[in-house]
Amino acid sequence: MTLFGVHAAAGGAADTTVRQHATPREFLGRSNSINQFASMGGVTIGAASGSLLAQRLGLTAGFWVAGTVMLIIAAHAWRPLGMLRDLSPDAK
Repeated sequence: MTLFGVHAAAGGAADTTVRQHATPREFLGRSNSINQFASMGGVTIGAASGSLLAQRLGLTAGFWVAGTVMLIIAAHAWRPLGMLRDLSPDAK
């Protein structure tokens, strides 16, 4: 659990930094509010669907589904995240 907490803190800081570098200054407030809205909405939907899944298929099914969904999202995000190389100050 400690490792997950450290990962969540570091990942959150990295996510915020990348998003702020990629967003024009006049849209930072909107970008952050949309991110918070999506995060809280995801937590709500995940809690509801996870509890239904656990009731019907058992506790471990939710973890398998969550892991699979995370892999699918990572696979789809991999290519667009490659363009973030261009945001670094030392990019040529």
